[in-house]
Amino acid sequence: KFEWRGKNGRITFHDIYTEDEQTNNRQDVFIPYFVRDKEFGNSIPNKNNKVESTAALAYKFSFAGNTLVFCAQPRLIKGIYQRIKQIFDTLKQDDIPAWFKPNENKQSYYYAKKWFGEDDHVTQAIKHGVGIHYGDMPEQVRNAVENDYRNGKLKLLLSSNTVGQGLNFPIKNLIFYSVQIDYQKYISNRDFWNIVGRAGRAGKETEGKIVFVINTPNDKRLYLDYVDKNNIEEANSLFYKLLDALTNARIS
Repeated sequence: KFEWRGKNGRITFHDIYTEDEQTNNRQDVFIPYFVRDKEFGNSIPNKNNKVESTAALAYKFSFAGNTLVFCAQPRLIKGIYQRIKQIFDTLKQDDIPAWFKPNENKQSYYYAKKWFGEDDHVTQAIKHGVGIHYGDMPEQVRNAVENDYRNGKLKLLLSSNTVGQGLNFPIKNLIFYSVQIDYQKYISNRDFWNIVGRAGRAGKETEGKIVFVINTPNDKRLYLDYVDKNNIEEANSLFYKLLDALTNARIS
């Protein structure tokens, strides 16, 4: 989980502890200063702003490999990209990582420009190395974004629930920004773990890092609910029900 302790953003690992040999006291394993308040340009991120915190996390994790930010509501994705671009704007041109420098030589940029126009946030994000992926996106654009993410032309992806639908991306780092689908409705625990399974998949990456961004007491409640595997809903497969019914009918 990622949460703020004063002006320092801390990543704490779930169910991993260190133990004092003399006192036998255990404490969580954590990275204390992963992000700092107003680290970029003395302006961003504001520790009270979850969007800015997530943008800073995404930027920093991109140095460690392909990164995906999950956002259950596609309409919120634009705001995350705008904050990431804000970070770019605080940097000197030479300090911007190569994968975030403006580059139009991408299949995804070609199709995004064709469908959305040059000035749309989707096109501009792709130009600056940030892919956007959601269900209602034109298929040509979505497929091109997937291809460019796989081949390394996009290193950061902002995605909605579509990432849980069997897509096999080379994801090293997965950041959960929002799990709220609409008013008082959240993704299921089963879907959460299905999305978690996209990170560090065999044949793609050797390991995956999953970070849940906590900014409010409700975020913390959700985190504790999701990481408890006892809360995963039972799967109700129609195929299994049919097979079970046929088996029972044959036995009886």
